[in-house]
Parts: sequence; C-alpha cells; structure tokens
Amino acid sequence: MKIDNFPFNQLYDLSPNLVAFTDLSSTIIYVNKKYAQLEGPDLVNYLGNSFSTLFPHQHCSSYWEKDIFAIKAGNSTTREISYRHIDGKIHTYLSTQAPLLGKNNKIIALGSNGVDITHYKNSQKKLEKAQLDLSLAQNVAGIGSWEWNLHNQEVFCSNETYDLLGISAENNNISTETFLNLIHPDDRAIVQYKLTAAIEKLELDNFEYRMLNQDRSYRHFQIFPRLEYDHRGKATRLFGLVHDITQQKMNTAEKLDIEKRVQQCQKIEALGKLTSGIAHEFNNVLTCILGYTDLSQRVLNNVKNEKLHRYINEIDIAGKNARDLVKQLLIFSHSSTGKPEPLSVKHIITDTLKVLAPILPTNITINLQLANQLPNILMDSAQLSQVIVNLCINARDTLRNGGQIDIFLNQYHSNHITCSSCQKLFHGSYIKLSIKDNGTGIQPGIISKIFDPYFSTKELGRGQGMGLSLTHGILHRYDGHIVVESEQNFGSTFHLFFPIITAEKSSP
Repeated sequence: MKIDNFPFNQLYDLSPNLVAFTDLSSTIIYVNKKYAQLEGPDLVNYLGNSFSTLFPHQHCSSYWEKDIFAIKAGNSTTREISYRHIDGKIHTYLSTQAPLLGKNNKIIALGSNGVDITHYKNSQKKLEKAQLDLSLAQNVAGIGSWEWNLHNQEVFCSNETYDLLGISAENNNISTETFLNLIHPDDRAIVQYKLTAAIEKLELDNFEYRMLNQDRSYRHFQIFPRLEYDHRGKATRLFGLVHDITQQKMNTAEKLDIEKRVQQCQKIEALGKLTSGIAHEFNNVLTCILGYTDLSQRVLNNVKNEKLHRYINEIDIAGKNARDLVKQLLIFSHSSTGKPEPLSVKHIITDTLKVLAPILPTNITINLQLANQLPNILMDSAQLSQVIVNLCINARDTLRNGGQIDIFLNQYHSNHITCSSCQKLFHGSYIKLSIKDNGTGIQPGIISKIFDPYFSTKELGRGQGMGLSLTHGILHRYDGHIVVESEQNFGSTFHLFFPIITAEKSSP
C-alpha cells in the first residue's frame, strides 16, 4: 500500500503529536514530521521497517501482538512510551493504536497517535514529591490538614489528621458530627461557636480544644482555620491545619510545677533563716532565764514559802516548754539535726502514744497494726516522736465528734512514687508508717499547700500551720518522704517512708 493513498497526510505532518501508520504485518508505511525530533533514523528510513526493530526497548514483540489482537477485534489500545529526543532529553508519550478501516469496513492498517505528556508526568512527579514532603513534614511536626466543603458538607482530612484524631483513614466520610462527638464535652460548645463564627465571618481565630483518644484519655489540639469564598463573596470552603500540642501543654505544666517547687524551696529556705536567727537569740534569753530559775530554786530550798516555790516552778516549766519550742524551730530551720541513731520505729510509736494518751479525747479510738522484727532506721528519736505527735494531733483535730485513728507499720518496697511534699519520685525499700483517720479530710486542691509554713485550715487559735512544715523538714533531712491520700468527708492517710538503715550507716 502506497502512502499517497492516505488522505490528510499534510494535516498529519502538521500535528504536534507522533502520528504513524503500519500495515497488518507491523511494517511502517507512514510517519509524520514529529518523528524527526526523535533520536533515531531519518524520516525516510522509518518506512519499510517496524517500530520493534527501530526501538526494540520501547516496542517489544509482545506489545505488537497485543495491539494487533485488540485492533482485529475492533478495539483500540493505549500505553505510555518513552523516546529520547535529539537534544538528549527523554520524553514520555501517551500512545493510542486504533484500526484504519477501508472499503467494506475492512481493517487495512493500524494508526498510532502519540501525545507528549512529559510536562504532565514531570508535574505529576513534582506534585507527588511535594505531597510526600508535606506528609512527612506534617507527620514529624504533629500537624494534619483538613477541609470542609460548605456546599455538600463533605469533610476531607489528610492521613496525618486521621492519625492525630485516632480515626481509621479508611473512614474517609468523616462528618462534622463525628468530629464534634470526639471533642471533650467541656470544649464542644466553644468549638461549635468558633466554626460558626468563622463561616459567618465574625472571627477567624486559631483556637485550642481537647479530643478523646482511643484509650479514653484526652489530647490537646490547636486549629488554624482559613476560609475560601466564591466570586460572589459567599463562603464555600473552610480549611486549615490541626496541630497536636499535647506535649507542649505537658512541658508547660512541668515547667510551672518546677517553678512552684523552686518557689517553695526558696520560701522555706528564707523562713528557715529567719526562724534560725530568732530561735538562737531567743535561746540565749531562755538560757539566762532557766539559769537564774535554777539558782533561785536552790536558794529557796531552805525557805518555807509554798506560794513562792510554786511560782518559781511555774517559771521553770514555762521556760523548759519555750526551750522545747525553740528546739522545734531549729529543727525546721535545719540548724539542728538532732542525734541520729539506729531506732526501732515500733518502740518509738508505743512510747509516743503513752505521752499522747492524756491529750486525746476518750471518744477517739486508736488501732495499732505494727509488724514485728522490722529493720531499724537512722534518725533522732525526739524528732521521730515529734513527727508522730504532729500527725496524731492533726488527726485528732479532724475528728470533731470522735472517731478512729489507725496506725500501720510495715516494710514496703516503693516503685516510682511521687512525694506529696517535695514532689520528687522515689523508689526502694522503706519502713512505712501510715497514720489514718476517718475525719473531715482535706479539701481538693490544697494538698500541695498543706506543707507550706503557716498554712492552716484550722480555726483561728487552734493551729499555727507549722506541724506539717516541721514534719516535711524532719523527714527529708533523713531522706524520707510523705505521701498523702485524702477524700473530703471520709478522712486522710499520711504515709511516711523512712529509709532502712544499711550496714554502712550503722557501723561506728
């Protein structure tokens, strides 16, 4: 078949596409001028050859077999083919093969039309790379993208958004109702208001909210909304980013907690220095008073005056009580460390309760559960007794109409427990002393304050707020810790943890 028999060959030559015809044996009978741009034979050398011979890598025999099979059935085929141009660049063509019909609708040849899609393919690759980079950036930054079509109410989310929200990406028909149901009930109203305000152009602000996790906990998110309008100025699409800020919130809370601890330490340190100075000066005055009281008692031994004897004894008792108070103040200010020695906590408890018995009302019952043969601790006996007295007095004051104080003593191995007074984690083997009451309990939110100096919930005149501060100072001087459990109207339990004495500490 001759080329002259083909109509419109001049039109084919002007086409920007690759146009070619082959007979049914795959011999090329026509190529247009576009083929001159390919790195290959001259145009005249195409004729009489086959594409599989001229371009064996692009046109293997299997392609031709599939093409001829489809075309004989009256169908067309389409595939992508890459050619190198004479400038050395690779171009990709979308090539379609279709039958050319002659008289009586008989297939007389095969036509091929190749559209250069190189620019499209390159753009597609850049878009895919950009999408991959965006996805990676969103993943690393904990950010997802979303959009809400305001016409049909459809919501689209990126894969990262589904991951952040804890929703399967297969559920690509997420609705605004589904989204709102995942929001913390306390934040739901503000989110609804913010979205409505954005659509109605009232405000377009970033805002935060909490969203439910699969483990029923909540994470913190921040939304950055933007609005798109049509040519009439009507809102058509609400879109933006969502950022997981849970870790930032945790870091901020931790920072505030650290600052609070520092302030507490500074407060106690400043108060300790002030207390220490006053106590030392007061102690000097008391030494003088007690000294002259002792001398006066010696002089009065030979004087028969009961009233004067009683007055001097009262002065002596008051002076010694003041001396004991100064000792407590010095303990609080860390100026006095006491005399640490190996102690049996059980023995100190029983001895201290004998002293406490006269000041505890008869309608308060004390129950003891003290384990036997416990290891010793290293501590000053007077200071340990003071700690027990402070906590028992506090328990007594919460039992306004009588009640019960339970005292437990055993050996305990802690595993990363937080101290209620110093807020530090501690672990290891301890002697655990628990003093429990069924009194009024501690109000929620103030447990962190009860160890502050001069903080008291008691009525005016019933306490100076120093008991728990002294307990904190004494216990931590010996590397101990305190854990408080309390429920308002059901009572409180103070767990004291004393480090067990080691052979190294106990040796002389």
